[in-house]
Amino acid sequence: MARIPAHKREHIDLGSAHARIIFMLACTILHEFAHAFINAHFDQPLTLPVWSPIEPWVRGDRSNEQGECFENFVWGGLPRGLTIVFPPMSHVFTLRQFQGLPFGAQFDDKWDQWNVHLYNTTFAVMPSVRPEGIAAAKHKFPVPQEWFQRLFTDQMWFDQVSRFGLDAVKMPKSQFWDVMHWASDFRGNHGTGEERWNRPDDVGWTRLPPTWA
Repeated sequence: MARIPAHKREHIDLGSAHARIIFMLACTILHEFAHAFINAHFDQPLTLPVWSPIEPWVRGDRSNEQGECFENFVWGGLPRGLTIVFPPMSHVFTLRQFQGLPFGAQFDDKWDQWNVHLYNTTFAVMPSVRPEGIAAAKHKFPVPQEWFQRLFTDQMWFDQVSRFGLDAVKMPKSQFWDVMHWASDFRGNHGTGEERWNRPDDVGWTRLPPTWA
């Protein structure tokens, strides 16, 4: 569907793909468990004003989305799927690439760098903090296949973790493979236009970077 010539298509190792799917499932469960833990231990107002997030902040994070803060604390970033986006691929198919990681994963150097507004009533961006470099590029790093596979070894949990703690499971930041992702000002994925994604004009549309008052 991406029209990649056969001789240029990347081989997908089935063992690595299986490890990625299991990892993402476990990561999602723990992400949601972090929200459940917060809901069980912090009082919540019966009604929410316009700006009243109900989750606390973790030191060093601009946003208070506890599931993502937890992932960042454990892994040193938020592992997310690499995607191939090419019309007429549907938006649903793009989301499935995030869920199953068929093409591997990447993570941002700063996971909440571009968070600029209240996404919903459970988390927000610190109102007193003007994000630095909001118009600057995100630095992204690929997650090596070998990292996923090491998480499923006894050596990782009975040797490396016992010796180095959480540092043993942090995703490596390979400066050689560091890439920059610039904010897009166009509708649709990569400016292809919402009419090519079977979506109404104003659904899922976010303008980046913001216009500051």
